[in-house]
Amino acid sequence: LKTYSYKHDQTKRIHRGWLAHEVRPVIPEAVVENADGYLSLMSDPILQTAIAGVLELAGRGEALEAKAK
Repeated sequence: LKTYSYKHDQTKRIHRGWLAHEVRPVIPEAVVENADGYLSLMSDPILQTAIAGVLELAGRGEALEAKAK
């Protein structure tokens, strides 16, 4: 997923995130559509997917370390 960033006009703070229509094919449970048809992101499914990915990569790293010994 591509990360986007922008500077808020009033607060001048930089915000980062993703576009819901780009997240939907990857993590469909993270995207909800309101009555007007606008898409929004829910952070819990995104965080759960990210944590699962980190754990999977950690397991792969441990397996590679065990093979190298």
